[in-house]
Amino acid sequence: MTAPAVVLLLALGGCTSTEPGPPDPTGATPPGPAATAPVGPDVPRTGSPVPRTGFPGEPGVPLTAAGLAAHALRDGDLAGYRIAPLPGRTDLDPGPSGADPVCAPLAAVIEAAPGVVPGARPGQDDGTYPVATVQRTAAPDAEPGPDAGPDTAPGPGTSPGPGHGTQDPTVVTLVLAAYSGDGAGRVMAELRRALTACAAGFVTTGRGEATRYGAVTPQAAPALGDETLAYRLTGHSGTDAAPLAFRLVRVGSTVVAFRAANYLDAVVPEIPEPLVAAQTRKLTGRPPA
Repeated sequence: MTAPAVVLLLALGGCTSTEPGPPDPTGATPPGPAATAPVGPDVPRTGSPVPRTGFPGEPGVPLTAAGLAAHALRDGDLAGYRIAPLPGRTDLDPGPSGADPVCAPLAAVIEAAPGVVPGARPGQDDGTYPVATVQRTAAPDAEPGPDAGPDTAPGPGTSPGPGHGTQDPTVVTLVLAAYSGDGAGRVMAELRRALTACAAGFVTTGRGEATRYGAVTPQAAPALGDETLAYRLTGHSGTDAAPLAFRLVRVGSTVVAFRAANYLDAVVPEIPEPLVAAQTRKLTGRPPA
């Protein structure tokens, strides 16, 4: 398995789902029976009392999936970037689990399911299972290179491949997750704890193989939203290595997780500051730029 394949395995697990329909102007969840099964990345838990906002000042009021989609970046919001919906998990299963439970929050972010750790269930008492999520990808906009033909151009939600002439091969995945009660704050607190406890690395098991993650390195990051954190780590599977970068920003009851992966080589990726700032601004109800 090549390094790009390792990154794809780490960053794009699970089944596919569809985007929600046009957002209700109130952001409210339609009435219906209580949910009894895990929810998908763009499907709210029906029957849950989900008011319309989830901005700073109302940390316990989660956005619906339609509300998250309305406040997620879309193509055209930020010059220089292609932004597309990313089909994601339909069950929010935590996937590979951390060998040490304290490291499970880090594994959950890798799996695009912040707060969904082994044993987590919808409606759990601590509120750390998201009531709704949406996902996006953002890649630098660039003209195809001379080797790119009409049959090799990347489509929405896919990574650019060799020969596309993209000077910056980094693809960033954005996961917006809404939580009830103080769940968003708890997710951030558990991640901070894991950054310390798992600083030397950790191992996840699943899909028939084990993946070892090297040292988890916290990174300095501008203060955005209500709280933010940033870190890097490298996944190792066999002889392949895939460096990953993460930034998480909490805005009220919503956590945005940014994951950067380099699909072309093993260069440590960077998460563009304009992208983080634009998504944070849009989530707080302001124009992205």
